Amino acid sequence: MNTKPVLNFSLGKIIRLRRVSKGMKQETLAELADIDVSYISEIETGKRNPTYNVLYHLARALDTYPSEISKEVELDVYDKLEKHS
Repeated sequence: MNTKPVLNFSLGKIIRLRRVSKGMKQETLAELADIDVSYISEIETGKRNPTYNVLYHLARALDTYPSEISKEVELDVYDKLEKHS
């Protein structure tokens, strides 16, 4: 099974959930992370996979660490793969 789409979707979902839980709009996150808002939209919809540098800036803007986001993505992907196996 190709897990890349699952990884991209899960990462986008986690970023979006963290942003929304902080009451933040995409525009605010983009400004705080110094990233174009269209790029954030593409990440959140699973269309783009950010570099580690971008993930770092997103995590800091969301007041967390890249490793915390990675852990959440790993758990989400594992859960999806288990349900489809």
